[in-house]
Amino acid sequence: IFASSNLFNKLILKSFFVFLVCLNGFVFAQTKVVSHQNVYWLRYYNQLALSPKLVLHSEFDTRKEFGTNQQQQAIFHTRLFYQLPKNTEIGGGFTYSRQSMYDKATHSVRPEFRVNQLAAWTIPTTQRLVFQHRIWIENRFQRQTDASIDFSLRFRYRLQAAFQLNKPEKELKTIVKISDEVMLNAGKKIVYNYFDQNRFSVSLEQNINKNFSFEAQYFRTFQQRAAGNQFVSRDVLRLTLFHKIKSRNAVNNAESTDFRNKKE
Repeated sequence: IFASSNLFNKLILKSFFVFLVCLNGFVFAQTKVVSHQNVYWLRYYNQLALSPKLVLHSEFDTRKEFGTNQQQQAIFHTRLFYQLPKNTEIGGGFTYSRQSMYDKATHSVRPEFRVNQLAAWTIPTTQRLVFQHRIWIENRFQRQTDASIDFSLRFRYRLQAAFQLNKPEKELKTIVKISDEVMLNAGKKIVYNYFDQNRFSVSLEQNINKNFSFEAQYFRTFQQRAAGNQFVSRDVLRLTLFHKIKSRNAVNNAESTDFRNKKE
């Protein structure tokens, strides 16, 4: 099983690397104007196990700029996941976001509603190392300044590796994670920015007890704006408190402190 998993991971890694090279070549071939931001995100992430195979994920994320402490975005996600055989899961839900516009002088805010569909595959390679592939499709409804609604799609793919630093039998686990996520836009209103953004991250998660864990995460993001030749790079620090709750029907749920079953 491990041999086939390793082969699959190698094929995915090679394909993903070739895709990133081609994508970066396309993006950087354009004449571009790049701005930079230093921001921090604070997040609360709740996992409510409703049954042995059904888990409700809810998270609230507030995002602000360092220095000015100006709010960039407040975003809420809720998704219901169903566990399938062979470490596979599918899910769906919705997102509500309020994002500050780029023109700070107007102090305008854009509300957005999204309907989401997700699928993820977790592939253990050793007792300490696992890979996860996640596909996320977002149906986005964004309100414009004239009160009209623009619809677009965003396709997201994330490859993540998680490695447990302490011994596998330890109940309070220390986990380091490395991931890269690519997001692509589609829709009638998308003219120039088919590439939305790329997010590279490194994080360290520490279990506090069986119900809580804390994560410190660094993001490096590169995003293309609607004009096509305008880009923004961000250095992001995100702090997350994870909170797991089990209902009576989920006492034997496989979602535990085992990081190999984590669906974040």
